[in-house]
Amino acid sequence: MNATVPLFGSARDVPPYFAGRRHELDVLHKRLEYIRSTGDPRGGLVLVDGVQGVGKTQLLKQFSSAAAANNHRTAVLNVPTSGLANELALFASIVDALGGNDSMARELADAAGGLTSAKVAGVGVSTGRPQRLNLSINDMLVRSKRSGGLWRGRTLIISVDEIQAIAAEDRRTLKVLHDGLHGCPILLLGAGLQHATTRLAADLPAPDGRMDTSGISRFAERLTLGPLGHSDALQAIVLGLDAMGHPVGEEQAAALAKASMGFPQHIHGYLQGAVQAAEEHGDLTADAALRSALAFGDQQRTRYYQERLRSMERPSRMLALAKHMVESGKHIVSWDEAAAAISTTDGQDVLADAVAKGVLTTDEYHRVSFGIPSFHDHMAAEVAALGSEA
Repeated sequence: MNATVPLFGSARDVPPYFAGRRHELDVLHKRLEYIRSTGDPRGGLVLVDGVQGVGKTQLLKQFSSAAAANNHRTAVLNVPTSGLANELALFASIVDALGGNDSMARELADAAGGLTSAKVAGVGVSTGRPQRLNLSINDMLVRSKRSGGLWRGRTLIISVDEIQAIAAEDRRTLKVLHDGLHGCPILLLGAGLQHATTRLAADLPAPDGRMDTSGISRFAERLTLGPLGHSDALQAIVLGLDAMGHPVGEEQAAALAKASMGFPQHIHGYLQGAVQAAEEHGDLTADAALRSALAFGDQQRTRYYQERLRSMERPSRMLALAKHMVESGKHIVSWDEAAAAISTTDGQDVLADAVAKGVLTTDEYHRVSFGIPSFHDHMAAEVAALGSEA
C-alpha cells in the first residue's frame, strides 16, 4: 500500500480530510493565543457539545494537533473524565506532558503525599518523609508555577472528552482547572453530548453521600456543533476520496454530499461506500459505482439511527412522538407537548433519555426535535410503515 494514502478508519478515527469548522477553529485558536499572551486561564473551560457523530472529538484533535505543530512550546494532554479525580496522577501527567524535570516532580509528589510503589513523571516517589503536606492539584500547580522551570514559555492544552459522564469527584478537579486560580497557562477543553451543560451545572451525589453543589454553569466559550454546510461536505467528499487515491467527478461528489446532509457520521458512511465502489468498479464514473456508493451510505445512515434508538431504554415511545409530529406537521415541539405525545407517566424521563442518547435534540427554548432532517424523515417513514400501531 502507498504510504502516502491514509488508512480509512472508523467514524471516530481521523478522517482522510478534515473539512469545515472554520469558525470553531478560529475561536479555539484565539482562545489559545489569549492564554499564551496573558498567561491567564481564569476565563475557564471551552465546551464543545452536540449529538453523537457530529464531529466533536475530531474538532478537538484537529485543533490540538495544529496548535502543537504551529508552536513546539504548546503541549497537549488528553484526560478521560475518570482520570480527573486522582489529583496526584493528573499532576504527574501534566508534568510528563510538559517534559518537566524529575527533581521537581519528586519534590512536589513527596509534598503531596507520595504514591507507594508508584512513579510520578517517571520518577519513583519517596515514602520516607515522616510528615507530608496535604497538597491539592491547585497547590501543586501553584508550586510548579513558582518553581519557574516547568511553565517557562510553555502552554498546555488539557482536553477532556465525554465530559457528560463526569462524576462529582471528577468535577471538583475539573472546577479547579476551570477556575484557573493556579495561574498556569492551561487551555481547558471539554467535549460532550448536548446534555453536558446540565450535567456540569447539576448537584451531583458525592462518594460520601453528600450532594456536591460545585457546578460549572459559565464557560469561556461554548461551541455547539451542527451538520456541515453543503460546500464543506462536498470538500470532505472530494478531498477525502482524493487523499485515498480515488478521485471523484463533480456530479458524483455532489450526489454523495447531498445524501450525507453534511452530517460527519453520514459523510464517513458515504466515503466508505465510495471507496468500496471504486475498488469494485475501478473508479466512480460508472452509474453502477455511484449507485453502489449511495446504497452503502444510505445503509450506514439508517444503521446510525437504529443504534441511537437501541441505546434508549424505551425506544418505542419515539414512534409515538414521531407520529404526533407527522400528524401535526411539526418538526419541532415544546418539551411539554413532546412529553404529552409520548403518553406515559414517565414521559419526562423518556425525553431526557432520548436527549442523552442523541435521539432527540433540544434548542435554547427547550424545544425538541429529531435533530437532523434525515432522522426526522427516518422516523416518519417508520411511522408510515407501522401504520396505526405507533
